[in-house]
Amino acid sequence: MGSGLLNIYKGFPDVRVAAVCDVHEPHARRAQSAAEGKPEIYHDFRKLLDRKDIDAVVIATPDHWHAIPTILACQAGNDMYCVKPLTHRIVEGRAVVAAAEKSKRVTQMGNLIHPGENYHRVVEIVRSGILGTISKTRVWIAADRSGLGKPADCDPPAGCDYEFWLGPAPLRAFNPNRFTFNWRWFWDYGGGLLTDFCCHIVDLVHWAMEVDAPRTVAATGGRFALVDNCETPHTLEVAYKYEQNAHTQGLVRGAR
Repeated sequence: MGSGLLNIYKGFPDVRVAAVCDVHEPHARRAQSAAEGKPEIYHDFRKLLDRKDIDAVVIATPDHWHAIPTILACQAGNDMYCVKPLTHRIVEGRAVVAAAEKSKRVTQMGNLIHPGENYHRVVEIVRSGILGTISKTRVWIAADRSGLGKPADCDPPAGCDYEFWLGPAPLRAFNPNRFTFNWRWFWDYGGGLLTDFCCHIVDLVHWAMEVDAPRTVAATGGRFALVDNCETPHTLEVAYKYEQNAHTQGLVRGAR
């Protein structure tokens, strides 16, 4: 995700990529090669934040590492963009909001398809009232996924500071399925498909209905069919219920 964002930002004429940071050296080297001007490489993000010539930072770490860099970036006087979800835990989210408000920096959580023109048009249609009062909305995602198997624990790959990668997460033996993309299927680091992709499809409903937090949330699901050592549900049904407002009569929506 960091590499993808790097390719976007380097296209703006008023942006200079000053530094890249990653605890896995091959990833950092690849990011350095993708940017213009050969930015400096950092292993420890705190040393990057010590620089006085940095205006803004982009945080594209695994979910469990979102809160701490975000808070420290605000305290260092940097503007900040953090990929979704904003944090891994609710208490972390409250700490991030408090830090952003105190620092008065420009902060944003990334939800990439939110700025899309088509999304804006849908919101306009719903809010216009032409669809009438909406009482129930459903969104869903179906993905063709295979089990990842049960590889044995092993040594981390060369050039990876695995203890730093774990950071605030519990100490675990290195396992290939817990690293790179697939970390999101383990509770220590992410919340599965719900926190990885659901925000994109639920965002539209939440936005159009002008609602705040749901009044109640109920979820059921599990990991039934895939054979592997992953933890988060691969089948999940979630219902969110909201207070009535001008656009909804107790909106309930489900996400799979």
